[in-house]
Amino acid sequence: MEVIRRALPPASRELRSAAIVERIVALEPWLEASVVASFGAIRGEAELGALRRHAAQEGKIYALPRIDPGTRELSMHRVPPGMTLEPGVFGVPEPPADAERVPLEAICLILVPALAIDLRGHRIGYGKGYYDRILERSPQARTCGVVFDFQLMAEIPELPHDRPVERIVTDAQSLRVGSLADGGGQG
Repeated sequence: MEVIRRALPPASRELRSAAIVERIVALEPWLEASVVASFGAIRGEAELGALRRHAAQEGKIYALPRIDPGTRELSMHRVPPGMTLEPGVFGVPEPPADAERVPLEAICLILVPALAIDLRGHRIGYGKGYYDRILERSPQARTCGVVFDFQLMAEIPELPHDRPVERIVTDAQSLRVGSLADGGGQG
């Protein structure tokens, strides 16, 4: 899946990413959130940087993760528009070390990256479990997997530690995972 994602021409990735951003800012969980945690795009993932501007215009706190090199755990940090990100562990764009930390219990919406995701909200990441642990430690937060439409799969194998997301947003659709079985799902 990563190979296909990386093969997208830059113009196509830009258009698809813009469509994802527009779908996210129309979601009820985004509209209701005061604090949104997102991710820095790597390996051809959807680029969500425009959400920083939307968050600032709407009075929201926008946070991105930092990976602590010692503990290898994620912490979320406030990222206002214009803040320069720096390459962190694994080359993931991160806020600088002195960026304001955002407590996990304050987060209202977590946008989660994936290599692939199924219609039950189960996803394949890069195998380190960072987001599964963040989701487990943030039970109050609404969750949304973010992928390109071609990354949707019929079924992803699940492990006991996996934490599914409640929604999925792609460049072509937004789905509520819990209502897919009864034919609903849009929104």
